[in-house]
Parts: sequence; C-alpha cells; structure tokens
Amino acid sequence: MKHELDRHMENAGVDAIIISGAPSKSKNIFYFTGFAKITGGHIIKIRGKDPVLLHGHMEVDEAKKIGIELMDYREFGMLELRKHAPDDITGDVLFYQKLFKKFDISGTVWMGMEMSAGYAYEFMKRLDLACVNVDFVRDFSKPPIARARVTKDDSEIDIIKDLGVRVARVHEKVRGFLGSLTEKDGLAVTSSGDPVTIGEFKESLKEWSREEDLFVGVDTIFAQGRDAGFPHSHGEDDDKLAVGKTIVFDYFPSQPGGGYFFDITRTYCLGRAPENVQKIYDDVFEIQKKVCGSLELQKQCSEYDRMVLDFYEEKGYPTLRKDTKTNSGYVHSLGHGVGLELHESPSLSDFSKKDEPLQPGYVFTVEPGLYFPDEGMGVRIEDVVAVRSDGTIENLTDVTKDLVIPLKG
Repeated sequence: MKHELDRHMENAGVDAIIISGAPSKSKNIFYFTGFAKITGGHIIKIRGKDPVLLHGHMEVDEAKKIGIELMDYREFGMLELRKHAPDDITGDVLFYQKLFKKFDISGTVWMGMEMSAGYAYEFMKRLDLACVNVDFVRDFSKPPIARARVTKDDSEIDIIKDLGVRVARVHEKVRGFLGSLTEKDGLAVTSSGDPVTIGEFKESLKEWSREEDLFVGVDTIFAQGRDAGFPHSHGEDDDKLAVGKTIVFDYFPSQPGGGYFFDITRTYCLGRAPENVQKIYDDVFEIQKKVCGSLELQKQCSEYDRMVLDFYEEKGYPTLRKDTKTNSGYVHSLGHGVGLELHESPSLSDFSKKDEPLQPGYVFTVEPGLYFPDEGMGVRIEDVVAVRSDGTIENLTDVTKDLVIPLKG
C-alpha cells in the first residue's frame, strides 16, 4: 500500500526513489499517476515526504488532474542542458545533478528508468562519479515500490473486484455462445453446421472483452485435449472445438491503458464429460474449495500449496514435490499475486522460501490443477481472492464452475 512505502524504504535503507517513464509503460509510474494522460515524467519520492511529479510544460493541465505536487522540467533547464551537452548521457547526468541539488537528495537512492541496458550502464557509471554524496542501490531484486505494491488498499481491491464483475459477464457470453452450438460428427458446430475453431472463438472473445471495457493483451489460453495437459499451452487456432474434450480456459484481461489485471481459469467439456475426466475435475474442485474455505490471516502462503500437495499425493496423483521432472499430475504451484502485474507476490508455492503470511492487502489466485497430456486432458480452476484492510477474506470471482456445457439439441 502507498502509505506503507516509507516503511519499506526505511527497511531497505533507501532515502529516496527516482523513477521515470510513461504511465502506459511503467507500472511504477502508473502506481503514482493512474491513467494520467501524460507522455512521461519523473516521480521523486523522498522518505518521509510526499511524492513529486516532474512533467513537461505542455502537459501541465493533465498533470494537475493527478492530485500530487508538480514541478515543470523547465525549472531544471532541461532543454538547455540537452542542447549544450556534448552527448545525451552527459545531458542526463547534468540534469540529475540539478535534480539532486534541488531536492537536497543524498544518501541511498533507488532509481528505476526506461533506458536500454547499454545506455543505462554508461549513464549510471557516469552519474556515480558525478554524485559523490549519493549511493545508488545495486540490488534491484526487492525495490521498495514493488514491496508496497504487494499489498493493495481497499480502493485497489474494489478496482480488481469490478474487473471480476465484468469478467463474469464475459463468461456468461462465452457459455451462452458455446451452449448454442450443436454436435455433429464429434464436433461442436453452429446452427448452419459449420465447425468453430479456437481462433474464431478467440476473436469473438476479444469483441466480448471490448464490450466490457477489458483489454486482452496476451493471447488467451484456450487449450483443448492434449494441449489442455500443458498448463501454459494457448491452444492451436486451427483446431476445431470438439465434444467431450477438456478445454482449459485461462482468461487474464486488464484495464485498458496499463491498469490492474484479473485472472480466472475454468475448465469445460462441451456436451459431456468422460467419467475419468469428471473424476479428476471433482478432485480439483474439492481441493480448490477446501483451500478457499481454510484461508486464515498470518498463515504462511506456502502452507496452502502443501495442503494441495498432500491432498493430491494421498489420492495417488504425481506432484512436483515427489518428482521434480514430472510432466503429469500437479505440475505448478497453487497461486500468485495479482495487481498491476499479472504475476506478483505473494507466491503460494511450496518451493517459495519467502516469509509471506497471509495479510490484509493481499490479492492472489487459488488455482490447483491436474494435467495428463499423454491422456489428452487437463483441468484447472482459478479464482482471485482478496484480503480487505479489516482482514475480511473475499473471493472476487463469481463465475460458475460447472464442467459440462450442454449443447443445443
């Protein structure tokens, strides 16, 4: 949460944070600006003080809408520095020297910038020599902003919950469309008798998503049969929808323009489900329900993955804990955080060594699965769960979990 950023900075020994970029590209900039209609800027956050946005003079009215302290780049003579400097890197170094002086920045500074790796390396090398009173953080593995973003305040949770409401409406359209199909020669076909391909379904999904103001930036997972047996197989666009095969539908849209994500998986069989598939599905459904019903504050997130591992192993399913090379059974961890990134902390994984007790502000997935590619099947059920500021645990996913979608006729 933003109000915890100073604490995270203190714990990391960081006196100031400087980040730059565009809200549409930099999640850290977006964290401070939201959907600001600015092409870029710098955020200056000194520990114990409110953040300041440096902005271009042509975007002052848009910047004012953000509601944080502002400063125009022209106060630093940025154009003159770039004009008279022998090269861009020198101009940038001179700008940062002025910036540090203006804000009286010293001590340990964490910087996040949108630069190519080569440019950043040479820039930081020169900046280090030019700023003798500043120690730049070399450990980028645990930036304070990322730590703050792990926990969401209730307003952020409300945004993600609203996404879930819109996602549920998309799922209604999905089930309505699939249920309107009929069976012909083992395939699901339209009223005119034409088979439907996965690629055609995905094009319709994009349209349904746009209707709900949802952005699908990465190809949706809609994997059928053997492909469903590989957790991150996206499915083959030319494959025709078949009756009785498992379809793993993992849908992870975001707000358009760089905002928050949602993440949901349902497994379907069109028309009917073979008995062995129904048995596997019932086991996945049972443990997913058990985990969601046993969530407790301060319990380590990794313990929930161990609950799933124990459950599956008792039923004789292969797991990564028993065999790290297995391609069948339970081949991933239980869940991950969701926010401005699709995959964030916390990690609900038995392999995680992090100290991550369940706490207010966490938003995460619960997604046990079982996969058997050699048998042509896979099953996963995924919900998004949030912990409110008062400790209330809330499942944000209100979408039916029926395996079979009956076909028309």
